[in-house]
Amino acid sequence: MNRFKNEDLAWVAGFFDGEGSVAIGHPRPIERPGWFSLQVRVSQIAKEPLTVLSAMFGGTVGVKDNSGGYGTRQIYQWSLTSTRAGEFLEAILPYLIVKKADALLALEFLAVREPRRGVRLTESEAAKRLALRTTLMALHQREGLR
Repeated sequence: MNRFKNEDLAWVAGFFDGEGSVAIGHPRPIERPGWFSLQVRVSQIAKEPLTVLSAMFGGTVGVKDNSGGYGTRQIYQWSLTSTRAGEFLEAILPYLIVKKADALLALEFLAVREPRRGVRLTESEAAKRLALRTTLMALHQREGLR
């Protein structure tokens, strides 16, 4: 991700600090321990900055469910998952302020081996991933769900 100017990465980090989120989701039933995925998202009314993010880092821009009380305006969302989310966070990490702790937890999460089809995580790997997810969720609660 060194192909970007420092100013561009600083802009992205500032935008992400204000509008983005980091999550460790659990897309599968809880009976499958360790099967979590890293997700980064940015949601807002203006689609253009999200298109810039998508051009720079990949990912998808779509329409977010607007049933959460944002009025009648359409909300757009850019998202990245897994390794690509980690590459994004690594690229902007030096410029992050508000979400730096989130990014560091996310990168630690990715450092634990990703499960592959037919290859299970060890119990200690699954426990580490769950602990990092729990820590990130507690950080969000303490900080008012940033």
